[in-house]
Amino acid sequence: MKDRAKLNRSGIWLYNLGRILSYSGAGLILGAGGQWLGGFRPQWGIWLSKILGTIIIIIALTKAWEIVFKKSLWRLNTKGATAWLGNRMSTVAMLPPSIRDLMLGLITVFLPCMTLTPALAAAAGTGSSVKGLLYMAAFALGTVPVMLGATYVPLVIYRKIPEKMARWLVVIFLLLAGIITIIRH
Repeated sequence: MKDRAKLNRSGIWLYNLGRILSYSGAGLILGAGGQWLGGFRPQWGIWLSKILGTIIIIIALTKAWEIVFKKSLWRLNTKGATAWLGNRMSTVAMLPPSIRDLMLGLITVFLPCMTLTPALAAAAGTGSSVKGLLYMAAFALGTVPVMLGATYVPLVIYRKIPEKMARWLVVIFLLLAGIITIIRH
């Protein structure tokens, strides 16, 4: 039983290492894209940052709408992307455990996530490959405690923070991220 617990712990750390690597890599690529776009005209980088900040705020307000009215504002058809991802996941599931756990962490950057997507947009808005990488590395490292907590003590977390409050905290975080992305220039 102890060996299995150790294996699970190492798997959780490998999974989080994969997340940190993939998020940082995405930040590098998106930051470079923002830098490339801003290189044509410096004003474009500022406008890109403002547009991406506005998108983050819209996402936050959409989440607030869903909390208040218990109804989605719009529906996206994600069947194709979900099928593609499902095929990749089944392939990864057949790998040896240590490689599997790392690979699962690496592909999480492609999962739709209400906090990851705005963070990726903000990384693009940095207008620098280095800043984009550092932004996403900090984001990934900042989420490790939550991921570990969600893995080890989900019942404690849900008892202490009501679901509705946790959902509002996400909205507040997104609003702050959007505002910071807009005003940072």
